[in-house]
Amino acid sequence: MSGDPRLVFREATDADLPVMAEIISAAFGPVAERLGLNRQNAPRFAAFETAESLREHLDKWGIRMLLLLVGGRVVGCGGWSPDAQGAPRGWLARIAVRPEHQGRGYGSALVRRLEDELRQHGFSRARLAHADLHRFYGRLGYQTVETRQLEDWHTTLTFQEKDL
Repeated sequence: MSGDPRLVFREATDADLPVMAEIISAAFGPVAERLGLNRQNAPRFAAFETAESLREHLDKWGIRMLLLLVGGRVVGCGGWSPDAQGAPRGWLARIAVRPEHQGRGYGSALVRRLEDELRQHGFSRARLAHADLHRFYGRLGYQTVETRQLEDWHTTLTFQEKDL
């Protein structure tokens, strides 16, 4: 899939914030529903992303976002950032594919491209956190290193890592 000539990756700009927020919200909506999350009990959960909240999130963590385009249409996005503690690892964040394009390998291609970004910037390990994507990331070689109960969200956050 990553060799597919129809797949194009490009760095996102501020003008892309609304479309990225829309994709993230749509992709994480079913997860929020399964977990019983809503804007009141988990306002920072990705399903409730807005362009403004995404900008704040990107600025707070220094995340650089990429867009995934297929046939010229934006179908996914995802970001990477250095570890805040200066570890030789980088973080992957806000990885999302439009629901109607899921199951076609685009999410895997996006993760691999983000891993390439981390490698190119000198990181030897990738880390990510999620509430409900164990099988997806496990198939990509990620292993659970920590779980943390989020009391305010009434769910467990899983941290996974992978050597690059």
